[in-house]
Amino acid sequence: MQGILLTFTQIKGDIFKDATKAILDVSVAMGQDLKQSAIQVGKALNDPRIGVSALSRVGIQFDDTQKKMIKNFVNRSINCKSSKNYIK
Repeated sequence: MQGILLTFTQIKGDIFKDATKAILDVSVAMGQDLKQSAIQVGKALNDPRIGVSALSRVGIQFDDTQKKMIKNFVNRSINCKSSKNYIK
């Protein structure tokens, strides 16, 4: 799982640690294997603009406040902060 996550170049430091926990949570919640969850979470965190839509398509919901916060961060080109906020 962490090996897959390492292939996403924008995921580093604290976000990497938080992503590992998020992958476990997604696997349990969605009833899927860790590899599939690692790819989904990795793609979402690597590019948050696309990631929110991708996660929504597989059943993970974001409220309007979360969507707005992520959009604002992305618009400011703070992808790492955006990623960290929607992992939690």
